[in-house]
Amino acid sequence: MKPIFRWTIGGATKNGYECLEYSINAVLKLYGDTFDYYVLYNNSNVQMLREIVGHRPITLIAQSWDDCPIPIDEAVNKGTSVWKFCPGRLNINCHEIVSDNDVIIVKKVKQIDEFLSRNDSLILVEDPIKFQGKFRHLFNNEKYNAGFVGLPPGYDLANEMKMIWEQNGSPEVVGQSDEQGLTTAAMKKSKFISVSKEQFLLVHAEGGTAYANYNAETNKNDLGYYRVNFFEDGSSAYHFVGINRKEKHQHWELFKKQLKQRLTV
Repeated sequence: MKPIFRWTIGGATKNGYECLEYSINAVLKLYGDTFDYYVLYNNSNVQMLREIVGHRPITLIAQSWDDCPIPIDEAVNKGTSVWKFCPGRLNINCHEIVSDNDVIIVKKVKQIDEFLSRNDSLILVEDPIKFQGKFRHLFNNEKYNAGFVGLPPGYDLANEMKMIWEQNGSPEVVGQSDEQGLTTAAMKKSKFISVSKEQFLLVHAEGGTAYANYNAETNKNDLGYYRVNFFEDGSSAYHFVGINRKEKHQHWELFKKQLKQRLTV
């Protein structure tokens, strides 16, 4: 039985779909037939997704709110990132990686190899800020990002998320920061393999900035413009935060330019 690699995309800008295509191309180039591949979608342009997938061995799956791991009302949770875990698992009997559409892996990740070689550990990626919403009280100084996670065989993410949700007031509205706090609070209770924030670099959308100079007292980063030298900074992946909402993203354009230059050398 092959492990699973799945992407999720919701309503997105043209850049968001383009980022998904780049992400798929990169993973298939690096990992080939290691995984069974899926794209899960909601509120998306299905024709665009079909064109991106083409004739490659990738299965498109329309998501259903009925598979939401927590019993919240879809009507008051428009745009929630809980969608990425609808359902929590495609196959609980195998290794499963769940990735946002805006994460692009540029070189093999040693933690993925370690994850696939074991059956007892998750993957959690560090986050540069405490983006944990209503579940922030469940964390000390640790910060994790829910945009890329690894789930081992037998791990019931939906059940773990529901338990944390019920134990902490069962909030009716779960926004993006709430979902990240809920998901990672559930996952950090189990044994996991950590990926550093430098290895998976978050590239912010506002002004095309990168997260930098975190201040623990204010829980804020310096959002001045920091040019990212893609492919030369040692990172294994880039997470283009906000690209699904933003029509302009300076670093996304820079990434494509630098990638084209590398391919033509």
